[in-house]
Amino acid sequence: MFNQFAITIVERLIGRKPAALLGELSGTTERTWRKRLEHGWQPTDDQSKDLDKRLTAALTKQLIKIGGWSIDEADAIVAGRPSSISGNFLPTADLIYHFSPLYGKYCQETIRLASHFDRDCERLADAVQQQDIKRARDVLTAMLDWLQTFCVDISDREDAEALRMKLGLSCDVATLLRDAEPLHEALILHVLSCWDVEFCAGYFDSIMQAYPLFQLVMPRFAPDITVEQQTLRLLRNGQPPRRNILETASSRFIDFLSVLVAWRRYRRLPNGIPRIKEFAAWCKESETRLVSWRDETTRFTARQLEQMWTTALTPDSQGIYPAIPLPMFVCTHIWSPLLLRGDNHRPNAFVDCTANYRMWWDRNYHRLAGAGLQFGMQAWPDYLVSQSFELGSSASIVSSQSSGR
Repeated sequence: MFNQFAITIVERLIGRKPAALLGELSGTTERTWRKRLEHGWQPTDDQSKDLDKRLTAALTKQLIKIGGWSIDEADAIVAGRPSSISGNFLPTADLIYHFSPLYGKYCQETIRLASHFDRDCERLADAVQQQDIKRARDVLTAMLDWLQTFCVDISDREDAEALRMKLGLSCDVATLLRDAEPLHEALILHVLSCWDVEFCAGYFDSIMQAYPLFQLVMPRFAPDITVEQQTLRLLRNGQPPRRNILETASSRFIDFLSVLVAWRRYRRLPNGIPRIKEFAAWCKESETRLVSWRDETTRFTARQLEQMWTTALTPDSQGIYPAIPLPMFVCTHIWSPLLLRGDNHRPNAFVDCTANYRMWWDRNYHRLAGAGLQFGMQAWPDYLVSQSFELGSSASIVSSQSSGR
């Protein structure tokens, strides 16, 4: 249901289809897992226990072999998974746990929210599978009520009541789910923005000012693109642009990554975003490949990111590298399929959700800062945080895109 993105994104992050990965980890064939995923497999209690045992053993082995952890460390990491603790499959919470530095040590509130979200999604999926509109409506109403506990403005309550009435009038499950799309979006933005707030505080060790960092890897128009207000035509210097119209999520992430690498290498923030040629030299990577990753014409996986990071930087005296900013990388892969429209290799539109995302980030920032979460005083450089115009929540049509510089 609403948390399916946490499963499908695995293919983008590791470069392998979920069925292939599950087949390898569980000892069951890829074909079997394809059928299970396609038809909504409902395992028995014994099957669930056996699968959990197999996956736990395989994950522990991977952590030891690839991650270099000791047996005790690997056991502790696997045991700390939200799914392991709860005894239920919590894909969003597990995703955040595994892709947070120190395995979610400073993202505990996000994991709590994600676990709640996942449990509600499981209940919703069960109701939808049974085509039980009353149960599905009850779950969605409970989700809305939960979300409202994080909102204080009168306008928020008015919007919630309007949505509640609309859900009450839905005549079948398919219509109900369509009517619940605003709720779906809000739930995802709530969880991700909470992760953003905790990541900014924890990863930068309370040095940098609070800022919605995940917003920095959303696809957007290039900064020099303007919109003619009356016709909504895209213009660059008064003329229709022919290329370099859209900055992809991956393009913006690589810009952010290059700034972090420069900061680590030279112990100060650079004066601007490093050029591709310079960044490629640090990573010992070809400029052509970097451009293809930026354009999203070539798959960019977590393993490739790790290789770039550990090539460009040096470990400390104990052989430990600085933590990779994996939450930013995960959101890069979430935003692209969520916000881009059109052909996978040449999107012709994107949805600008910066206003809605910022609203949820503000709520979580004030809530967590009020509870004692600390941030620093150093401001983020303008070349990173300056935003192009925002178009609200509507799709913005573009004719072509390229993010090479």
